[in-house]
Amino acid sequence: MSVDANGWRSFDKTLKFTGDKGEFNNFLFSSRLWLEDTLYNSIIRMRDYDINGFIPVLDSMINVMLGRREQYERDSKDWNSSLNNITVESGDFIKIGSYAIYGFNCSMQESTESATKLIKNLLPDLNYKNSALSSHPECLEGLDAAFEILIEKNEFKNPESRFVDKIRLIDHYIEPPVFKRNIAVHQLENYIFNNPWNSGILQQLEKVSSNDLYQILASRSSNYRLFGEGLDAPEFELFDSLGTKYKLSDFAEQFLYIDVWASYCGPCLKEVPFFEGLKHEFAGLNIEFISISLDRKEGDWKKCIQKYGMTGNQLIAKNDWSSDFARNYYINSFEIPYYLLISPDGKIVKIQAPKPSEAEEFLRTLLQ
Repeated sequence: MSVDANGWRSFDKTLKFTGDKGEFNNFLFSSRLWLEDTLYNSIIRMRDYDINGFIPVLDSMINVMLGRREQYERDSKDWNSSLNNITVESGDFIKIGSYAIYGFNCSMQESTESATKLIKNLLPDLNYKNSALSSHPECLEGLDAAFEILIEKNEFKNPESRFVDKIRLIDHYIEPPVFKRNIAVHQLENYIFNNPWNSGILQQLEKVSSNDLYQILASRSSNYRLFGEGLDAPEFELFDSLGTKYKLSDFAEQFLYIDVWASYCGPCLKEVPFFEGLKHEFAGLNIEFISISLDRKEGDWKKCIQKYGMTGNQLIAKNDWSSDFARNYYINSFEIPYYLLISPDGKIVKIQAPKPSEAEEFLRTLLQ
């Protein structure tokens, strides 16, 4: 893999994967960038369109992208049928999420209302049979945007009410049990890791969801609440490049800003220059910066540290995603990079803390 890491503006354009699967990964990365950049910006530019003018243009753009995926599937030896099912069949979820983004941003109230009505009509007919889609980012993002616009009519709803309302909508619109469970658990994780929990939430969920779904959410919430803001951070055992073991208790009496990453993660590497900058900016203050790798191969981790000039506390969780660290900190529930802040007394201050490129003001306020 090669990249110009001198600035985030050039990162996405210069990131290139090499090796046996290089061309394949470059294609997937470019497809993802298209969704995050080209498609979103196009939707914003079309905010003055009425919905009848917007939908044909947007659908055409997405169909072209899906056509490229199908062509690549036919031509590439690295593609496989299961991956094709996920990436091509996600098209309808991309569309419904795009309709919701349009509804949020369009300049005409009647278009917002039309987008909301359209989404209500489309949601029951999406492909919920392929359960693999329920963990795919394009599916999760599309459904989340769709559910958001359906509850947006009351813009003053607090996070708790919005979460409960999303579970109600999931139970109403999604029938296949596996798909329904996965999407609902995803919403539960997002809520718990970003908001305080109270017993009243379960009472509300019992009222708005079926018994089967409620039992799943009640069970999962009891597990996740062992890990949350204000609670003790789980102890960990990690290793540096020389094999020296480090525990959480070794960093007591200072704030810890933790970066969980891997050498194959483009967005992780994009934040490296900013993470290094924070170390210099806050040197001498009561905060320690720790990078924790989830690389499977220690050689890849060590090469990346050297290549990008990563300094300070560079640790690795042996057994990568199956490690005690990943399990105890619920890293499997997030995409990396993942940032976490722990207080001097070992309490979790912030789950999904601001990324380094956006963290300076947050950390400065914390340390005042």
